[in-house]
Amino acid sequence: MSISDYYYDQINDPDNLTKLENQEPPTRFYTVWVGGTEVNDDYVHYEEALMLYDKYKEKGHTDVIIKEMET
Repeated sequence: MSISDYYYDQINDPDNLTKLENQEPPTRFYTVWVGGTEVNDDYVHYEEALMLYDKYKEKGHTDVIIKEMET
């Protein structure tokens, strides 16, 4: 299983989404990589990273990775 597949599986788990929604304020930030290029200018919250992930997967990219950044 690739890292991107792992993250994709995580977003489909209702328990994980509930934990993320209850996190106030968000303490984790993420970045999204596509083909070795970071596609966001600033670190984003998990929900936005997932939207970017889905956007690029829908366009046919197979090398989309969400990476958690240290804060």
